[in-house]
Amino acid sequence: VAVLLRWIGALVRPLEHRGAGRLRLLARRAEFAHGRGAHPWPTFPADRIGLRSRASREATRPAVTIVVPFSGTEGEGRALSDALRGVRLRQGDAVIVVDNSARPVLQPLAEICSVRADAARSSYHARNVGFARAATPWVLFVDADCHPAPDILDAFFDEPVGERDGALVGAVLDRPGSSHLIGRFSARAHVIHQPRSLVDTFLPWGATANLLVRAAALREIGGFESVRSGGDVDACWRLQESGWALAWRPRAVVHHHHRTTLRGLLRQHRRYGSGLAWLGRCHPDADRAWPAMPRGVVRGLTRHLAAGRFEQLLDSVLDLLCTAAAGVGTLEHNRPGRGAGATEPLVATAAEVAPLDRVAALAALARRPSGFCALVRAGRSGFDGLRRLGLETALGRLRER
Repeated sequence: VAVLLRWIGALVRPLEHRGAGRLRLLARRAEFAHGRGAHPWPTFPADRIGLRSRASREATRPAVTIVVPFSGTEGEGRALSDALRGVRLRQGDAVIVVDNSARPVLQPLAEICSVRADAARSSYHARNVGFARAATPWVLFVDADCHPAPDILDAFFDEPVGERDGALVGAVLDRPGSSHLIGRFSARAHVIHQPRSLVDTFLPWGATANLLVRAAALREIGGFESVRSGGDVDACWRLQESGWALAWRPRAVVHHHHRTTLRGLLRQHRRYGSGLAWLGRCHPDADRAWPAMPRGVVRGLTRHLAAGRFEQLLDSVLDLLCTAAAGVGTLEHNRPGRGAGATEPLVATAAEVAPLDRVAALAALARRPSGFCALVRAGRSGFDGLRRLGLETALGRLRER
């Protein structure tokens, strides 16, 4: 019998590509249906094979507050509201849009909470104000020029979240169908490219264009610095220095609307330059690369012009202009402009996320580059609390800055 079975197997094996394997599977299914034989399909956990239902994900993921800083026109505000209304929310989720415009432009909506942040013209000041109002364990920060996908909140929790994951970095994709020359240049230049930032030579970081942060972790480090640029990089680095980790979530997507005017593009890179210089002062070990003119730029311009490659020629010219704008920005300060509601020095922005009369809040302030200036106003009792925590070294470092 054994010899006969081996002979039959040798005959059937070459025919498997013709359907013999499928016939055997059908036979096993028939035996199982009649109470004979084992289950014909291998059993895997649903999470392992990607068949977990959306209802299951929504039942297990924590509540999230979406915080979006806004500074723009009424039309841009309506477009942002339409995009945010398309996000699928569950019970406990919330959406907060923080109006940082020179004058209020957002219209009140039932499903979106709109608040004003006019003490400083800074998107990071606005994010701190929105974060202070959030009551959920996770907060998703999205830029106003980024439209989130409807399933973005569920996509962040498709994979298990580690206990020490302080932030989850989502993908920032270019808006499909952009036909503007400036927009196409920004897309090709990868102005915001999360995979590149996650392999930074110093520490990984994620842009607040699409960054989900654990609320407890952000409170621990005292929130964002209220600066013009670079606050997201600084916050991610301070999270990791405090023992938290970052995780990549490529399926949690927002679509970025690039600048479409030359003035807007150059202002953006000028702001990036000031943030780059500020990061170098606050994190000397980071070894930031300063803006430098690309090598062989004149030769490249001549070659593109001679070959009639006008779009590549435009890219080279815009690359030169953006590099020059970033270089100018490195010579400027990174402080935000004062808003209409400013009543005190802008460096005291840590009060947005924690009261100054608590020792834990003072400890978080000491980790912030501008924290010392806020601690001065905290009073003598604040310094006594800091001494009990052994933070004299941190205070000395902040005095030097």
